[in-house]
Amino acid sequence: MDDEERIRYKFFLGSGCRDKEVTFAAWSDIDFDKKTYHVRRKEDVHFTPKSHESRPIPLPDSLIALLKNRRRNAPHDRRIFVNEEARPDNHFLRKLKRIAKRAGLNCGQCRTVLTEGPYEKKKQIEVSCKDRPVCEHFCLHRFRKTCATRWHEAGIPIRTIQMWLGHKSLETTMIYLGVTDSAKLRSNINIAFSLSRTDRSCDTAIRDSLLLVLHSTTVAVLCRGYRFNCNPAIPQESGFRASIRPSGSQRSGSTFGHRCPLLCSGFFHDDKQSSHRASVPGAIPP
Repeated sequence: MDDEERIRYKFFLGSGCRDKEVTFAAWSDIDFDKKTYHVRRKEDVHFTPKSHESRPIPLPDSLIALLKNRRRNAPHDRRIFVNEEARPDNHFLRKLKRIAKRAGLNCGQCRTVLTEGPYEKKKQIEVSCKDRPVCEHFCLHRFRKTCATRWHEAGIPIRTIQMWLGHKSLETTMIYLGVTDSAKLRSNINIAFSLSRTDRSCDTAIRDSLLLVLHSTTVAVLCRGYRFNCNPAIPQESGFRASIRPSGSQRSGSTFGHRCPLLCSGFFHDDKQSSHRASVPGAIPP
């Protein structure tokens, strides 16, 4: 890969831009002070960003340095990337596949049909990526997805990534993000369960988790016509103080027994004070 090819595809990777957004990139779009590239509409070449999303995109320092060097001996006074005829460069995908073929990176398994020959004698032929630059494993969109994943792994908020990519839908942005190798997250995993971080025992953490599930105030669960009111803020030895009454009733009846399939394996019993103990399996005494 020569210097021209290197900066071309580093621009794809560092900006996360689409094909046409790179084709029509101009020097006036680069803010070297803020280190950004502004994707914007250019009526003279009939270019409009997809979804009409004009936006600034931050560029890494390494790419800014390459662009500054290129600016000193710019091949064009307006365009950043031009072809041999000084027109906006294009066919980036075709050129990328040629680079892959030249580097011996093709898988050798891809097959496709090409149309070749003089205009009056064109014919379709089946070719393989063993000897043609047609490997399907190389595509421009992978630069864009890799850029989005690197931003995400660096801790940049997804909403910000959505704006930088020019997506209208957050769901589309989520599709772009890759899954981080768990080996790279080992330190984060250990921190998440570090006792020194929480300064609490495991038993306390489990008990608090149970309280969180049941909610910090009153939780009402409707079971077979009865309403069970539980206040986890008043823990008792092996459960929680609660009351139970028929659904829709304003006052508790004399005596009720009811099995709750959602919270425990025992019965709740009413008494004259309407104050009860609900045995919850796995609950840890405070």
